[in-house]
Amino acid sequence: MASRLRLGSRISPSMVHSVWKAWWVTTALLLATGTITRFDLVTSEDFGPLTAGSEVAAAEDAALGVADGQFEAYPQVRYAGVDIALVGARVIPVNNSGQPIVVAELAVRNTTTVQARLSRKLINLTTTDGTTVPLDRFEYADHDNRLVVEPGETHQIVGVFKLRGQIDTSLDAYTLQIGESGRWPEYLGLNGEVVPSVYPKSLEPVDGADDPARLNQLVVELTTAATTLEYGVYRAPIGQHLAVVTVSVSGAPGALERGGFDKNLWTLTDESGSHRALQATAGERSVDGNTVSMELVFAYSTEASTLELLIGSEDTSTGATGDDEPVSVASFSVQAFE
Repeated sequence: MASRLRLGSRISPSMVHSVWKAWWVTTALLLATGTITRFDLVTSEDFGPLTAGSEVAAAEDAALGVADGQFEAYPQVRYAGVDIALVGARVIPVNNSGQPIVVAELAVRNTTTVQARLSRKLINLTTTDGTTVPLDRFEYADHDNRLVVEPGETHQIVGVFKLRGQIDTSLDAYTLQIGESGRWPEYLGLNGEVVPSVYPKSLEPVDGADDPARLNQLVVELTTAATTLEYGVYRAPIGQHLAVVTVSVSGAPGALERGGFDKNLWTLTDESGSHRALQATAGERSVDGNTVSMELVFAYSTEASTLELLIGSEDTSTGATGDDEPVSVASFSVQAFE
């Protein structure tokens, strides 16, 4: 062929330039095609398994987008001052790991003034047949076994539960159990069902408790009282409840300083014995400074049927009340259910 090069023919510089130009164009196209083909594989559908190891557990790209102000729109419970909301949930019967899994997308808000640390052991999954499934890991968190939330912050995470054997694909079959071992738990259904808690419940004083208590220069009157399962970051253990009582304490400023603010001055009694205040917090004072509101927190046994609030101490080492016997402020009737 006339166009075929013969041995010994001279190759001009322009021909060399054309060959190199064609090679570079072809190579660039191949590289570009390879690059596009590679990154076309990394789509939103593949985001989960690429970041979560061998299991398709991670949420979709937009699943964790809880905007400010929308937290209250989700079903939620509060445990020891931490709000836990259910953003979404799903059952994955067939999974790369060979085990079916349940995935719960959660938003966690710390309403306290201290750092909250949620261990993986705090959250379990319960089924309608009574089976308890531990949380396998957290995703979208700094650690897979715990979550740290600073005061006032909200974090969003994914909780993954590994199931064994036959599973029910209905979300109605699963409930989150939130609680430390030995303390009253909270429950949040994966179908969004939240059973309203009856606590806090008002404690009504029994008849004859209307007169104020008097101790030395102090006058004490009951304001409010309630029984509850938690106070701030404290969660009552199973077998106990908390009594949160507010009283008004009046007296000369010196008397208030010597006695009214002393946590050891306050006692709550039930059939099991006497319980010192876990916390005694002074509130606002009156304009003249002679009256202050005190909030008192006690733990008491759920076997109790009567409670009595006392002020005073037989322990003279406190210097608060001398040798005076404790004085009754109010008595309450409670339901014993253990």
